[in-house]
Amino acid sequence: MAVHPARFLREVRTEIGRVTWPSRRETLVTTGLVVGMVA
Repeated sequence: MAVHPARFLREVRTEIGRVTWPSRRETLVTTGLVVGMVA
């Protein structure tokens, strides 16, 4: 099933809009925990 590239990009844009993104603070805390565990 081939999808026209423009349609694919529109669908991707729609899906990205539906994502619940983490806050900046959540991202920084999680990154800090990962770096701390790896180090």
